[in-house]
Amino acid sequence: MDLSVVDATVILAGLIGAIGWDLITWWIGLPTSSSHALMGGYAGAAVAKAGFHAIITSGWIKPLAFIVLSRSSGCCWH
Repeated sequence: MDLSVVDATVILAGLIGAIGWDLITWWIGLPTSSSHALMGGYAGAAVAKAGFHAIITSGWIKPLAFIVLSRSSGCCWH
């Protein structure tokens, strides 16, 4: 994301969002990735503050691909 958007509020909001997501998914028993939750929390906080132009899309290609492809994404490939 664009670093000019990042401040203490964005960091705190990203952490709260990621922790909240991790707790909710843990409580209902869904397998998730805390690192992916942090990425989503920070991205959501940056978008909430400055809009979608705050996201640098080239840095998201590999992480998004592995969210879809990873076994921890909730897919049941046995």
